[in-house]
Amino acid sequence: YHHEGYADPRFEVHAPPLQFDAGQGLEWACYWENPNDVDYKFGPFTDVNEHCNLTCPVCFAESGPHRPRHLSLPEIDAMLDRLVESEGEPDLLQLSGGEPTLHPDYLQAVALARELGYEHIQTITNGRRFCYPDFLQAALKAGLGELTFSLHGHTPALHDRLTRVPGSFLQALAGLRGAL
Repeated sequence: YHHEGYADPRFEVHAPPLQFDAGQGLEWACYWENPNDVDYKFGPFTDVNEHCNLTCPVCFAESGPHRPRHLSLPEIDAMLDRLVESEGEPDLLQLSGGEPTLHPDYLQAVALARELGYEHIQTITNGRRFCYPDFLQAALKAGLGELTFSLHGHTPALHDRLTRVPGSFLQALAGLRGAL
Protein backbone atom coordinates (compact mmCIF):
# COMPACT_ATOMS: atom_id res chain seq x y z
CA TYR A 1 0.00 0.00 0.00
CA HIS A 2 1.34 3.40 -0.88
CA HIS A 3 -0.35 6.72 -0.17
CA GLU A 4 1.40 10.07 -0.19
CA GLY A 5 4.63 8.85 1.38
CA TYR A 6 3.17 6.06 3.52
CA ALA A 7 4.33 2.65 2.36
CA ASP A 8 4.27 -0.72 4.05
CA PRO A 9 5.22 -3.74 1.96
CA ARG A 10 3.45 -6.07 4.41
CA PHE A 11 0.08 -4.84 3.18
CA GLU A 12 -1.17 -4.89 -0.35
CA VAL A 13 -4.45 -3.83 -1.90
CA HIS A 14 -6.13 -6.97 -3.23
CA ALA A 15 -9.36 -5.42 -4.38
CA PRO A 16 -10.12 -2.12 -6.06
CA PRO A 17 -11.66 0.57 -3.87
CA LEU A 18 -15.42 0.21 -3.58
CA GLN A 19 -17.18 3.44 -4.42
CA PHE A 20 -20.43 4.40 -2.73
CA ASP A 21 -21.82 7.63 -4.06
CA ALA A 22 -24.99 8.98 -2.53
CA GLY A 23 -24.58 12.17 -4.52
CA GLN A 24 -21.95 14.00 -2.49
CA GLY A 25 -18.85 11.90 -3.10
CA LEU A 26 -17.91 11.50 0.56
CA GLU A 27 -18.65 7.81 0.92
CA TRP A 28 -15.89 5.36 0.17
CA ALA A 29 -14.43 2.14 1.45
CA CYS A 30 -11.40 0.00 0.74
CA TYR A 31 -10.79 -3.57 1.72
CA TRP A 32 -7.21 -4.24 2.82
CA GLU A 33 -5.79 -7.72 3.07
CA ASN A 34 -2.75 -8.84 5.01
CA PRO A 35 -0.92 -11.27 2.70
CA ASN A 36 1.99 -11.99 5.04
CA ASP A 37 -0.13 -12.97 8.03
CA VAL A 38 1.25 -10.13 10.15
CA ASP A 39 -0.75 -9.69 13.32
CA TYR A 40 -2.77 -6.76 11.97
CA LYS A 41 -6.32 -6.80 10.72
CA PHE A 42 -7.85 -4.48 8.16
CA GLY A 43 -11.35 -4.29 6.77
CA PRO A 44 -13.72 -1.81 5.19
CA PHE A 45 -12.52 1.66 6.05
CA THR A 46 -15.45 4.08 5.95
CA ASP A 47 -15.61 7.83 6.38
CA VAL A 48 -18.86 8.92 8.00
CA ASN A 49 -18.10 12.64 8.07
CA GLU A 50 -15.65 15.36 7.11
CA HIS A 51 -15.98 17.33 10.35
CA CYS A 52 -13.27 17.41 13.01
CA ASN A 53 -12.67 19.34 16.22
CA LEU A 54 -8.95 19.71 15.44
CA THR A 55 -7.16 21.69 12.73
CA CYS A 56 -4.09 19.55 12.07
CA PRO A 57 -2.03 20.81 9.12
CA VAL A 58 -0.93 17.20 8.52
CA CYS A 59 -4.47 15.81 8.13
CA PHE A 60 -4.57 13.56 5.06
CA ALA A 61 -8.39 13.78 5.08
CA GLU A 62 -8.27 17.60 5.06
CA SER A 63 -10.90 17.57 7.80
CA GLY A 64 -11.61 20.29 10.30
CA PRO A 65 -14.24 22.52 11.85
CA HIS A 66 -14.70 24.16 8.43
CA ARG A 67 -15.98 20.85 6.93
CA PRO A 68 -19.40 20.26 8.54
CA ARG A 69 -20.66 17.48 6.23
CA HIS A 70 -21.91 14.24 7.79
CA LEU A 71 -23.43 11.28 6.00
CA SER A 72 -27.03 10.81 7.05
CA LEU A 73 -27.89 7.65 8.96
CA PRO A 74 -29.79 6.31 5.90
CA GLU A 75 -26.65 6.95 3.77
CA ILE A 76 -24.55 5.04 6.31
CA ASP A 77 -27.13 2.24 6.35
CA ALA A 78 -27.06 1.98 2.54
CA MET A 79 -23.26 1.99 2.49
CA LEU A 80 -23.08 -0.76 5.13
CA ASP A 81 -25.71 -2.81 3.28
CA ARG A 82 -23.56 -2.64 0.14
CA LEU A 83 -20.47 -3.63 2.09
CA VAL A 84 -22.28 -6.63 3.59
CA GLU A 85 -23.41 -7.63 0.08
CA SER A 86 -19.85 -7.43 -1.23
CA GLU A 87 -18.24 -9.19 1.75
CA GLY A 88 -20.71 -11.97 2.38
CA GLU A 89 -20.12 -12.37 6.09
CA PRO A 90 -19.14 -9.05 7.64
CA ASP A 91 -16.29 -9.15 10.11
CA LEU A 92 -14.35 -5.92 10.65
CA LEU A 93 -15.55 -2.36 10.06
CA GLN A 94 -13.39 0.71 10.57
CA LEU A 95 -15.27 3.98 11.13
CA SER A 96 -13.29 7.08 10.33
CA GLY A 97 -13.78 10.59 9.07
CA GLY A 98 -13.04 13.59 9.93
CA GLU A 99 -13.62 12.76 13.54
CA PRO A 100 -16.33 10.07 13.46
CA THR A 101 -17.36 10.57 17.08
CA LEU A 102 -18.63 14.05 16.17
CA HIS A 103 -21.19 12.53 13.82
CA PRO A 104 -24.61 13.23 15.39
CA ASP A 105 -25.60 9.57 14.85
CA TYR A 106 -22.25 7.97 15.69
CA LEU A 107 -23.63 5.68 18.40
CA GLN A 108 -26.52 4.63 16.16
CA ALA A 109 -24.06 3.91 13.31
CA VAL A 110 -22.03 1.64 15.60
CA ALA A 111 -25.20 -0.15 16.73
CA LEU A 112 -26.36 -0.48 13.11
CA ALA A 113 -23.06 -2.08 12.10
CA ARG A 114 -23.42 -4.56 14.96
CA GLU A 115 -27.02 -5.36 13.90
CA LEU A 116 -25.78 -6.02 10.35
CA GLY A 117 -23.44 -8.65 11.70
CA TYR A 118 -20.09 -6.90 12.00
CA GLU A 119 -18.21 -8.79 14.68
CA HIS A 120 -15.49 -6.20 15.16
CA ILE A 121 -16.16 -2.47 14.97
CA GLN A 122 -13.23 -0.09 15.20
CA THR A 123 -13.08 3.69 15.29
CA ILE A 124 -10.10 5.77 14.24
CA THR A 125 -10.28 8.83 16.48
CA ASN A 126 -8.47 11.79 17.94
CA GLY A 127 -9.84 10.51 21.26
CA ARG A 128 -11.22 13.76 22.62
CA ARG A 129 -14.83 12.57 23.05
CA PHE A 130 -13.66 9.37 24.74
CA CYS A 131 -12.34 11.38 27.69
CA TYR A 132 -15.99 11.48 28.77
CA PRO A 133 -16.66 8.12 30.50
CA ASP A 134 -20.38 8.14 29.67
CA PHE A 135 -19.66 8.51 25.96
CA LEU A 136 -17.07 5.73 26.06
CA GLN A 137 -19.50 3.40 27.85
CA ALA A 138 -22.31 4.22 25.40
CA ALA A 139 -20.00 3.44 22.46
CA LEU A 140 -18.97 0.12 24.00
CA LYS A 141 -22.59 -0.74 24.70
CA ALA A 142 -23.49 0.08 21.07
CA GLY A 143 -20.90 -2.45 19.90
CA LEU A 144 -17.58 -0.63 19.56
CA GLY A 145 -14.75 -3.13 19.93
CA GLU A 146 -11.54 -1.22 19.20
CA LEU A 147 -10.18 2.31 19.20
CA THR A 148 -7.22 3.61 17.27
CA PHE A 149 -6.06 6.92 18.68
CA SER A 150 -4.27 9.45 16.49
CA LEU A 151 -1.64 11.10 18.65
CA HIS A 152 0.60 13.68 17.02
CA GLY A 153 3.31 14.02 19.61
CA HIS A 154 4.68 12.54 22.81
CA THR A 155 4.20 15.72 24.84
CA PRO A 156 1.23 18.03 25.33
CA ALA A 157 3.17 20.92 23.81
CA LEU A 158 4.03 19.07 20.59
CA HIS A 159 0.65 17.39 20.14
CA ASP A 160 -1.30 20.57 20.87
CA ARG A 161 0.91 22.59 18.52
CA LEU A 162 0.24 20.11 15.70
CA THR A 163 -3.51 19.88 16.36
CA ARG A 164 -3.77 23.62 17.01
CA VAL A 165 -6.09 22.92 19.97
CA PRO A 166 -4.77 23.55 23.49
CA GLY A 167 -5.62 20.68 25.82
CA SER A 168 -6.28 18.14 23.05
CA PHE A 169 -3.36 15.94 24.17
CA LEU A 170 -4.68 15.66 27.72
CA GLN A 171 -8.18 14.91 26.45
CA ALA A 172 -6.89 12.19 24.10
CA LEU A 173 -4.72 10.72 26.85
CA ALA A 174 -7.70 10.67 29.25
CA GLY A 175 -9.74 8.89 26.55
CA LEU A 176 -6.94 6.39 25.98
CA ARG A 177 -6.60 5.69 29.70
CA GLY A 178 -10.36 5.23 30.01
CA ALA A 179 -10.40 2.79 27.11
CA LEU A 180 -7.67 0.65 28.61
